[in-house]
Amino acid sequence: MRIRRTVPVASPRAAQAVDLHANVSAAMAAVLFGASVVAVRVAVRDVPPVSLAVLRMGQGSLLLVGVLSVVAPELLRSRWERLRLFALLGFVLFALFPLTFNIGLQHTEASRGAVMLATMPIWSALLGRIAGERLAGRQVIGVLLSVVGIGLAFVEPGRALGGDAMSLVGDGLLLLTGLLGAL
Repeated sequence: MRIRRTVPVASPRAAQAVDLHANVSAAMAAVLFGASVVAVRVAVRDVPPVSLAVLRMGQGSLLLVGVLSVVAPELLRSRWERLRLFALLGFVLFALFPLTFNIGLQHTEASRGAVMLATMPIWSALLGRIAGERLAGRQVIGVLLSVVGIGLAFVEPGRALGGDAMSLVGDGLLLLTGLLGAL
């Protein structure tokens, strides 16, 4: 038996404020995520990728748990059955994602890495399709245009596709990072 929750209808003015807040938050997240590509590319020159991943994700996790325990402690409670899924999600997003991100950026340029990470929406659409979601025609066209755009971004006059072998490894790891982020 499913319990239905009623959703209160917000006034148009309140809805606009929520939309503005959501859009500003999304823009800030995009800027911070984009800046992290350059920051990590610089950092992996001096700090080993594993150490950097532990420092970034460990400190972020502690900060998040600390803030949540004060602001919304009820969000830290969960049923035991769900802990296995949370552990898997944590492993993917707080171990595999930062490791592939850091190691990949050790072997390729930040600009290439940023484009590889921009494949997350493509991966999300493809994973959604595998999970049974239907893509509208314009969504399929959008995915195809994204793939073509990413391909064109890597065609550089006078440079062989992919560059050296380690650059290809870095590109591949960052593509995997995009997939992990979408997962």
